[in-house]
Amino acid sequence: MPLLRRSRLSLIRLEDRTVPANILQVEPIWISPPHVNEFTPDGTLVGQITPLLNDPRDVVVSPNGDIQVFDGTFSPQLETYHPATGTWSSRTTTGWSTVNNLSYGGIAAYGDYVFVTDMQTAYETPPFNGIIRFNMVDGSVDRFATGHDFIAMALGLDGYLYAMGGQTGMGNNIYKYDVNTMAFLGTFLAPVLDGRGVAVGANGDYYVSDWGNTVNRYDSAGNLIRSQNAGNGAVDVSTDGQIISGNLLMDLDLNILGTVGDGNYHASFATPQIPILTPVLTHVESSPLMYAEGDPATPVSSAIEVSDAHSATIAGATISFTQGFTSGEDVLGFVNGNGISGNYNAATAILTLSGVASVADYQAALRSVTYANTSDDPSNATRTIRFQVDDGAASNNISNVIARDIDVTPVNDAPSIAVPSDSPTGTQDTPIVVAGIQAADVD
Repeated sequence: MPLLRRSRLSLIRLEDRTVPANILQVEPIWISPPHVNEFTPDGTLVGQITPLLNDPRDVVVSPNGDIQVFDGTFSPQLETYHPATGTWSSRTTTGWSTVNNLSYGGIAAYGDYVFVTDMQTAYETPPFNGIIRFNMVDGSVDRFATGHDFIAMALGLDGYLYAMGGQTGMGNNIYKYDVNTMAFLGTFLAPVLDGRGVAVGANGDYYVSDWGNTVNRYDSAGNLIRSQNAGNGAVDVSTDGQIISGNLLMDLDLNILGTVGDGNYHASFATPQIPILTPVLTHVESSPLMYAEGDPATPVSSAIEVSDAHSATIAGATISFTQGFTSGEDVLGFVNGNGISGNYNAATAILTLSGVASVADYQAALRSVTYANTSDDPSNATRTIRFQVDDGAASNNISNVIARDIDVTPVNDAPSIAVPSDSPTGTQDTPIVVAGIQAADVD
């Protein structure tokens, strides 16, 4: 539930992951004065606040719940709204600027830091561009990635910092940095029409919005997965599996869930989006696996994906039934390989995989897990199979749970009859007894 009190914006509690986050949207500069608006996921306006400079470029929420606004162009400020007190504070630094374009100006928050993009103007000389990092506790300022003009930025849910290229021949390259050390980790080209915003999911998928009213989803290797017509705005991704781009609220596959506010706003989720530093399971099939009585052992999922941005290996996995299991007929199978061993406990209906192996090897292992039913008269109850992996790095580095249903169809087997192979004999007027006839119906 919203926690709005008078004119203050509310924040849904971070620990309440089951409640979809509210959404913050920045009104464009031609509205006087522009506001930062808070909406519920169904599009209801909760409240609004007015930034100090009235020229907001982007908005994000820090882990402590403070709302951070990139405000201004040639002499911008980082403006912080404190919901607990309903007050503003601001800070800036020498040489920080951007050009006078609504889409230019990116912001991200992590720990005690807020990161902002810095673009070189005609009145500046290097190194007054790149990325500026404000320490919100001790007030110190660092600049890195100098020599680049970035127009948008985001903290990925995989724990890395991403910045989209701008005007200095960078095209739409997206630069990746270690959020702690600020070390450069590589680039990715997003072939979009004049990129406007970028967001990155926990599994490394990129979401890039552009001025062509489109949001594009790429996998971590740069392959286009899907494009969706969207509002003319930035893009953000939430830990509960939602995307906001312009005024469209979507799921991670870019299926539209509803509309919120106006399509021209910069937008972010009102709950702090803390990176998920655990293994992530995605892309299991949404439709049930169809299994008919008598079918051979069949892979439960051929599409499940395993990713772990902070560990190259996985140490174990569990595959189990959450419903529908019938003892004596339902079986999970696995063939050992790539250093991974499987052990199926028929009593608990749990298949345990163990052995340290690469993320790719564990993904292949999960895709090879099979379901079989050994009964000639199986229950038609829906089975649900759950998957979970552990990278072994820490006690809490266990992945999300992902599951697939299995629909088992019994087959009406024909009854059978068997007669003895030896022919009976007898004499005239004496009844002949035929012994050994057997009838059966396995159903």
